[in-house]
Amino acid sequence: MRLLFRNRIQSIIKKYGRGYYRATFLFPRSIREATWIYYTFVRMPDEIVDGAAVTDREAKLTTWINDWNKALETTSDNETFTAFNDVMRQYNIPKAYADDFLIAMKQDLTVSRYQTYTELESYMYGAAVVVGYTMSCIIGYSDGALPHARALGEAFQMTNFLRDIREDYDERGRIYLPVEDMQRFG
Repeated sequence: MRLLFRNRIQSIIKKYGRGYYRATFLFPRSIREATWIYYTFVRMPDEIVDGAAVTDREAKLTTWINDWNKALETTSDNETFTAFNDVMRQYNIPKAYADDFLIAMKQDLTVSRYQTYTELESYMYGAAVVVGYTMSCIIGYSDGALPHARALGEAFQMTNFLRDIREDYDERGRIYLPVEDMQRFG
């Protein structure tokens, strides 16, 4: 990995995921660097969707997704796309995981409320569960581990929803707590 690119992705994870960044040092270097690449890959569209300074989010996200899909078919100047494509091949990560994550990012542009927990669970699959599945591929896992990765991904996502409830509502007009649960519990 080129040093300049390595420094750039390291600074991205350091800036946006300080605790996560520190935890990556428990991994061997190859897994740590694959994790940094993956984090950069998911952080970029997340910043398009939620970044304060971003305008025309839908067009930028669509362009980003189209560029990603083109990068899978041919060589790309985007080092993150090239590097994550290599990580996907090296660790046998299904393309569907990246696709499902990007569907969740698109959903954040149009959906601000979830009526039921089942609807929210579907969103969490793309926003969090596939992240756990991808990390399971990178770290290496035994049969039977993916249901635990799913549960952990959902737990992290629910914790994130609760932690950011004011910010999500005030800055993005989103409420992730299902309407049916809010009504049931008053």
